Amino acid sequence: MPRNSHPATRNACLLCQQRKRKCDGRDPCANCTRLGRECSYTQRRGRGLGKSKARIASLEQRLAALESASSTHGAVHDGGSAEPTSTVTDTAQEKLVGVSTNASKFLPAPASPFLEFAALFAGAQERIESQLDAGPFPRKVFAPLPPRELVINILEKIVEVFSNAYLFPPLFKETAVLGLVERQFEAGASNCRDDPVTWAITNTVLAAAIQFEADSESLSSVQRIVWAYFKNAYSVFPEIIIQGNDLVACEALVCMSAFLISTPDGRTAVQVTASASRLLSLLSEKSQHNNMRSGITEQNNRLFWIVYILKVDCVFKYGCLLEQHPYPILPDISSYTETTSLTTILSYFAQVSAIKSRIQSRVILPQEPLSHSQLLKLCFSLEHELRTWHESLVPFLSGNYKPESTSSYAAILLRFIFQNALITVHTVAMHASKDPQTNEAWHEHARHIHQISWPRCVVAARATLDLTSNLASFPFNDIWPTLCYPLSATLVLLLAILNQPTDEEAEANLKSI
Repeated sequence: MPRNSHPATRNACLLCQQRKRKCDGRDPCANCTRLGRECSYTQRRGRGLGKSKARIASLEQRLAALESASSTHGAVHDGGSAEPTSTVTDTAQEKLVGVSTNASKFLPAPASPFLEFAALFAGAQERIESQLDAGPFPRKVFAPLPPRELVINILEKIVEVFSNAYLFPPLFKETAVLGLVERQFEAGASNCRDDPVTWAITNTVLAAAIQFEADSESLSSVQRIVWAYFKNAYSVFPEIIIQGNDLVACEALVCMSAFLISTPDGRTAVQVTASASRLLSLLSEKSQHNNMRSGITEQNNRLFWIVYILKVDCVFKYGCLLEQHPYPILPDISSYTETTSLTTILSYFAQVSAIKSRIQSRVILPQEPLSHSQLLKLCFSLEHELRTWHESLVPFLSGNYKPESTSSYAAILLRFIFQNALITVHTVAMHASKDPQTNEAWHEHARHIHQISWPRCVVAARATLDLTSNLASFPFNDIWPTLCYPLSATLVLLLAILNQPTDEEAEANLKSI
């Protein structure tokens, strides 16, 4: 028989397996027949399909899902359409999220983060587009305007007695503010769409008027109405600063800023004032190129003075640094015959604001470092400017004006500003005199400066506190912006008492406090 005539045996009986004999695969086999043993077989284990093929098939399926997600993401960006052409299905997302740790070893490194991003992006995009609001900005009326007759009656009553009237451009002419009110009511009492600038001015002036007319007992209940009207105006603030291109838009911002300086909300006041300053700067450049008529130029100058006053006030009260513009062309006060007119009052404030600005930019925060002698010389030069300006106030301060009027409030506030500026200048002079030089002549000069400057600070502080009794007849919202002046004066007198408690003036300082 040939050697390979019998087929190979693929399974041996148990006895042949134990004895390690060659089994012929028959039942019974030859070895079991010869030995007289029972011949039995076990079920043969097949090799099967193998694990590697299943793993490769699973990886191929997941890679196909990845390519599908990548092509969908690219189609959305390339097409530029707002609506996606296709999204990843829930089954594909489950497969993507359920990638096992062993399978991730065979995928490219960047595939897993991008896969998660694609799935999250698709779901987020669907949710966003389902809740998307493609309409215009919503406008809300927080409080309806009162009847037309009531609004006109309130404004007519406060035009001559409103404390801060010189900061509200429409109040310089009674016909101007009443014309704005008429225009607003013709468009509709709650119409804030057709003319946002008129809407802002009407609501701001009305809020300031109601706040001025309220007494101290009803102030807490009136404040809700006042702030509702101001919110009416402030709701169109973004639209004014973006689309405003005339002086009336700047007047709206100035009115809002003038209202805010009588409130504790200093940050908002600074932001609105800065916006008004930028808009006015753009309009001024435009008017210079277009050679506008003199009437508009006069209105532009008045707005420039008001914005300049508000900016300097923010710098001194809050320590902020607003953009610098050239000093305004100061008006000639001698040309005004009415000493208590709003234009005259505005001129006095513009002049003292220019001096305060020079104190801030040259003495407190100089752009270039100054020597001690230069700083002292500059301080006494600014003091001379202040006293010269104060002498020009004599006709205004001695005028026969009503106790409760714009001019009386302005007179008190101008005195506060003058005394506070004197304290600032002499305080800087005292610090400048403390130069560690060995020159005996300089030390003698420094002692002389200290003997002059500190008593002048004390005198100015006492004069400031003496003025506070005149504020009793004004509403709280007019008193609030002035509280910083008596507070700083109190600190000066307190320091004087602590430095020299046995001095003969210590008792007088204590009484003033």
